[in-house]
Amino acid sequence: MGRLERVRARLAGPHMPRFAAALVSLLLVPTLFMGLSGDDYSHWLRARGELPYGSRYDVFDFVDGTRDTFEFLKSAGTISWWGLERVQIRFFRPLTSLTHVIDYNVWPGAPWLMHAENLVLSAALVAFAAIFYRRLLTTPWIAGLAAVLYAIEPGHGMVGWIAFRNGVFAPALGVLTLIAHDRWRRDRWAAGRVLGPALFGLALCAGEAALATLAYIVAHAATLDGGKRAARVGAVLPYATIAGAWQVVYRLGGYGVVGSGIYLDPGREPLRFLAEAPVHAAALLIGQLAAPPADVIVFLSPSGKLVLLAAGIALLAFFAWLVAPLVARDPTSRFFALGAALALAPICATIPSNRLLFFVSLGAIGLVAQLTGTLVERAVDALASRARAVATRAFVTLWLVTHALLGPAAFIANSLAFPALEAFFQARSRELPMPAELTGRTVVIVNAPDLVTSVYRFMIPRDGRFYGGAHGLILSLTYGVVHVTRTGPRTLAVRSDDDMTAVPLASLFRGDTYPVRQGEEFHAGSARIHVDAVAPNGHPKAATFELEALLEDPRFFWITWDHGRFVAFTPPRDGEDVVTGN
Repeated sequence: MGRLERVRARLAGPHMPRFAAALVSLLLVPTLFMGLSGDDYSHWLRARGELPYGSRYDVFDFVDGTRDTFEFLKSAGTISWWGLERVQIRFFRPLTSLTHVIDYNVWPGAPWLMHAENLVLSAALVAFAAIFYRRLLTTPWIAGLAAVLYAIEPGHGMVGWIAFRNGVFAPALGVLTLIAHDRWRRDRWAAGRVLGPALFGLALCAGEAALATLAYIVAHAATLDGGKRAARVGAVLPYATIAGAWQVVYRLGGYGVVGSGIYLDPGREPLRFLAEAPVHAAALLIGQLAAPPADVIVFLSPSGKLVLLAAGIALLAFFAWLVAPLVARDPTSRFFALGAALALAPICATIPSNRLLFFVSLGAIGLVAQLTGTLVERAVDALASRARAVATRAFVTLWLVTHALLGPAAFIANSLAFPALEAFFQARSRELPMPAELTGRTVVIVNAPDLVTSVYRFMIPRDGRFYGGAHGLILSLTYGVVHVTRTGPRTLAVRSDDDMTAVPLASLFRGDTYPVRQGEEFHAGSARIHVDAVAPNGHPKAATFELEALLEDPRFFWITWDHGRFVAFTPPRDGEDVVTGN
């Protein structure tokens, strides 16, 4: 038996689901030592009842749209001073929320255990995917290959962030739903009639991403279900009914998004969704089928996004041409293609990221595995032409290099990225002479390289303690140079060469469809802000800040991000201009 035959025999082995689960578990072991980061701190405070709004069992209720909550979060520094007053970011994820409540109340000092929960869920998801591929793909070794590729897909590594548990919990339950549904419809397994919809309901309670399960249910009815048309429609109805009921609960409970530039609610802003979806879909397709990852979109200019859109359309057309013969003759290929295409829609409602591709990957990787199988089996006739065979070989080679050969390293890097960045910033912030007590004081960050972690870093965590009484005020968020001029005993004029909100996530609490106007005034805590100039994109470019006391008053603790680190900042003398930033 040659080497290739041995590899195929191992991939076809009955233990492949366990092997794939063990593989992803091994890749995630380093995350056990990464601690808390980012939204983990927000979840901690909410789950322990330390926030003055919302339920402790609703950790994904970030901003509820009420004025009192808005003012509180603005005073704390969580919402930037230019935030939209009616902004709302509330996600209905009760099942995932419950796991976080247990984490932060039963074993709050054991982040490794929280990471272990994510690891177990990831292993379960990969095992379910392996079982699903085995059910659908008639060639066992191709099913095994798909399972391994799904396990090491780089974007799936983002579960190294505790707060992203919903991102793997929902797909795990979603794939289990598909297994139960497929057994019901094709094997006549009676329990699947009830178990499938029940699992789908639980998946929706784990996270909105589970809506993509319905995409595959529809694809299954259209391609794999051998029943009569009425029976196939009837098989979809329970899932559609559950999705409709979930949406009613979602709306009646006041969940959803308003005013954010990161998230959007297609039900509330259908035109904006239709306008942004093509570019988002292009970024996600490139991230799934080629490189770079979809996450790079946050660094692109409007013209860069147009280039991205053109590249996405070209890649989609090329890939559709590659798989056309498979789709034409094989129902499973049609299922993978249609399911992956429909699964794109729900995740186009937020900033594209490869971490959102769990459902899309299910179909896309199935197709890539099938393409690989046609090459290995030398079934060139299945590709319909020699030109398509050559193109397929080039595509599969490139994909396997970027997603399989380099996949494990990229997976580990993604799993550690957010916690490692947090650790880096924490290390840099510890160089500051932080006061022993911040309660009642205001941390004024003249310039910061990010929004969310800057707030968490100084408002919440410090040597294991939590500052509940501190206030925060970030004057600008930019990677560029910021000019700071004192114009009075209590006033500072801040000006950026570009705009004052130029970093990713700066639009979290105010989207570009809600531009700031020159001359507009804002309040943040006791500070009053006057917008002196606005950039062409509607972001503030210059503003004057009037504080409640002299700038030297000890109630203010001044810092800034300058040349790659947080440093203490001394307010300039009257009329003096100071430059900070990179």
